[in-house]
Order: sequence, then structure tokens, then C-alpha cells
Amino acid sequence: MAQLNHVEWDDFIKNSNAEHFTEDNFYATNTNQFIIETQYPDYKEIEQKMFTTMVDEVGEYPDRTQYSIFTTQVSNKLSDWFTNKIKKHMNYITNMYPFESWAINYKDGGYQAVHNHTKQPNLISMIMFFDTITDAQRKQPTDGCTFTLMPHTDGEQMCSHFNPYPGKVVIFDGKVYHGTYPCKAPRRSFVVNYKYEYVTMEPRN
Repeated sequence: MAQLNHVEWDDFIKNSNAEHFTEDNFYATNTNQFIIETQYPDYKEIEQKMFTTMVDEVGEYPDRTQYSIFTTQVSNKLSDWFTNKIKKHMNYITNMYPFESWAINYKDGGYQAVHNHTKQPNLISMIMFFDTITDAQRKQPTDGCTFTLMPHTDGEQMCSHFNPYPGKVVIFDGKVYHGTYPCKAPRRSFVVNYKYEYVTMEPRN
């Protein structure tokens, strides 16, 4: 896979904003991993309460404040939207429900090292963003972007980058490795891990 230089990354960022979004972007590899890049139209409803009435516990770290969210506070409206997004692209997944949730308020230089969400089987992760990073706040074109890594069976890695802005959502299989580049700008994100089951096929008579 060709690597983008800084000029190309700059063009990528400038064309990865809300006004350029037209429909879902669906990424998948032949290792049964996937990513959906989309937008949640009612993100402001979550933004207004994710650091207050939805919070269970608060953890302070040098580069971020992390809030554990009551899964009962993940609205049916959001979960129904999430379910419809999954079923639009994959018809073999069913019975999805919020398993765990948290919100992050990144401080100056905050980042996430590469990791995945596999402490439980059958997890699908959703990240929602609430802030735009301006050109003045970036030292590198990818500052503050979320990145993902998905392997093909031939060993090639599919590397994707997602520029945050209010309402932007990235949904992915829990096995997908991902992280966030550091940035000088403060940023907020909301995460839900959904459990799911596979559709059971009835045997033919």
C-alpha cells in the first residue's frame, strides 16, 4: 500500500470534513474485519450529557480524563441507529446491545496507543467525535486523527485514517487495531462497545 506524503495528507484532511460527507464508507478485509465511517445526526443530544448525567466513574490521567458511562444511559435511539447501520452493510449480525461505554476528554498532547477491544468475544466498537481540529492546532496533517489497521490474509495491512469533526462516527469490529495520534487541541470522544450474536441459519429439510 502506497504511503501518503505530507502534501497528500494535507489534501486528505482538507477533504475529510462534514461538508464532504455524502454516504457511509465501508471498509473490509478477507479476515472478517470491517470498518464503517459515517455520521450521527443527533450527536448534540449525547454531547450535552455525556460528561454529566451519563457518568458512572471518572479517571484522571496525564493526557486525558476518562469517564465510565452507565450502559443504561446509552439511548435506544442511538442503539437503533447503530443496529440499522450494521444491518445495512452486514446481514449476519443480530441482537446487538450496549456492553460497556466511556467518554474521553483529551488534554494537550493526548493520544491513544494502538490497541483493540477483544477482552470479550463478539464486540463491535463505535467512536463518536465532537470537535474539529483547526489547521492552526495541527503540527502534522494527521494530528488528532484516529487510525486503524486491518490485516489481509497475504500479510498486507490496510491502514485507514479518520479526521474528527462533530458527529463523525467510526464503527469497527472489536478485533481491529486502532489508536489516535497526539494533538495540541483538546478533543472529546464517546465510545460504546456493543455485544452481538451471529444470525443462526436454519438447516434445510
